[in-house]
Amino acid sequence: MRPYTLAVDLDNTLADYTGALRRFARAGYGADLPCPDPAAYDFDLADGWPWSGTGLTFWDVHSAAVARGLYEDMDPMPGARDALMALDRMGVRVLAATSRTDDGDASREWLDRHAMPVAALLHGDKTAVDADLWVDDDPRLLARLAAAGRTALHPAHAYCAGAPGIVFRDWAEAPGIVARLRGL
Repeated sequence: MRPYTLAVDLDNTLADYTGALRRFARAGYGADLPCPDPAAYDFDLADGWPWSGTGLTFWDVHSAAVARGLYEDMDPMPGARDALMALDRMGVRVLAATSRTDDGDASREWLDRHAMPVAALLHGDKTAVDADLWVDDDPRLLARLAAAGRTALHPAHAYCAGAPGIVFRDWAEAPGIVARLRGL
């Protein structure tokens, strides 16, 4: 019998993508930029960032940031490592799952540097991952998982507040949620 498996997204789920992008944007485009937390998953819709009202797009800024080490510069989300360690002690197999296509070895190096206890790193279609539970922040993916009868947790970010799944406000909640789902 295979172990209970959890697939965990990286950007804005396990790692603070917004915080790293905010630091890059302020350093490169103006220290006075507000760079607020996005209200929509599509960063192009966010005001107060370098692409707001300029000829730039989110992807222009994202690509420049990745070229300058964005993925390496991300901090772990508060409590994420401790929660993954607790899940690992519970016998949960944790997989990191990302749809990034521009990271080279950056994801693996980030996971190793922050001692994230993950069994494997997977790139591509997250719905193809053989998991019992997903943790993600993409409202479209959460809707696809729900439509397929799969269970997901998601952080309480404004842009995924109305998405299907179980909301957690702090990573410290995740092991208890998983234990309840497993009937432990």
